[in-house]
Amino acid sequence: MEGIREIAKSYYQKASENEKNSIQDFFKKLDINGDGKISTEEIKKAITSWLSTEDVFKELDVDGNETLDFDEVLCLYYMEKKMNNVSVDASIN
Repeated sequence: MEGIREIAKSYYQKASENEKNSIQDFFKKLDINGDGKISTEEIKKAITSWLSTEDVFKELDVDGNETLDFDEVLCLYYMEKKMNNVSVDASIN
């Protein structure tokens, strides 16, 4: 997963401002309580695919603090984009 993280960071650094805004919006939609971190509960509520499993979450959680920060979510964003089978429920508040 480390290789995927580095690729995701590289993609983000090279992304257009429009794509960076889309990624930031993706993060904000996942961050239901607005604390700047994504919990397993927030992932399960917002994403409807195998990417919301606890095993995937644990792989993404590099620092092991049981939440995902923005950099950790980058990997999820690009996985979702590549697979194109995850929907984020924008109606969740």
